Amino acid sequence: MRKWVLKAVIQKVLGIMPGGFKVNYLFQKYVSKAVILSDAFFDTMLDHFLELQEHCQAQGFKNENSRVFEIGTGWHAIVPMAFALSGTKEVVTVDLNGHLRPENLAQLLQKFYDYQQAGKLKKWLPQLDDSRWKVLESHRPKAKHQSIAATLKAFGIQQHITDAAKTSFENGYFDLCYSVNVYEHINEQALAGITREISRITRPKGYGYHAIGVYDHFVHVDAGISKFNYLRFSKRAWQLIDNTIQPQNRLRLSYFRNLFKSHGLEPKEEIFHDPEPGEIERLKLHKDWEGIEDLDIPYGTFILQKKE
Repeated sequence: MRKWVLKAVIQKVLGIMPGGFKVNYLFQKYVSKAVILSDAFFDTMLDHFLELQEHCQAQGFKNENSRVFEIGTGWHAIVPMAFALSGTKEVVTVDLNGHLRPENLAQLLQKFYDYQQAGKLKKWLPQLDDSRWKVLESHRPKAKHQSIAATLKAFGIQQHITDAAKTSFENGYFDLCYSVNVYEHINEQALAGITREISRITRPKGYGYHAIGVYDHFVHVDAGISKFNYLRFSKRAWQLIDNTIQPQNRLRLSYFRNLFKSHGLEPKEEIFHDPEPGEIERLKLHKDWEGIEDLDIPYGTFILQKKE
């Protein structure tokens, strides 16, 4: 059995069994080790933070005066913590499921500390705030033994376990709303509600940043498949294969561009990874994908600004 098929079966079963999300966390922690914060993942997320900062600051964004909203906390709140350590006024991160754990936060604080000690952190956090760094030094030894809320609050971060389409924030509250590797996992109906909401809570001329991996994520466990392997299946077949543990909507970047624009979030810049020559042609795509543009682009980032 192909590795990707095995993972698809496991995730499908976990997604329908009682307590499946908890079992998945334990599996990822003790078997696959996926919840252990690797240097590679840490670096990648900090790359996104730096890219986000550079593009938004070029248009006037300033950390110390800003409120920031993240969609999709995940297992490691790397980007929210990077914002906090850079002196951002207020950081809110929202997730439908509470994946964050005290031990994960402890790992995260230790990783920031280790990078700072090694002289590597300044590459990504050139505006490191001294007062926030002192908070990290004081909370690093005890983060594993205190509540998630208490640790985050010390940095000016709030986590909400809720539907991102139904927040309680007032209109125009945030200066920036962003996501990293989240939009590709949300179903089409929910995407419309979430995008409508982030447009509502973003101030006029506020900013958006969304990095979206529109490729088959099973490639992470099975290097023998194409990044577009999932385009071989019909919509009906994919409904049977897809799961609620790590769903993949298979939507293309042109869809997301139109989605943002339809809610008053205008793309100021689009950063797309180049397709691998000939990769899409080597696949037998299902006819459901006939006439769809940009099928062969695996990753894209949208830098947005809300209309006045």
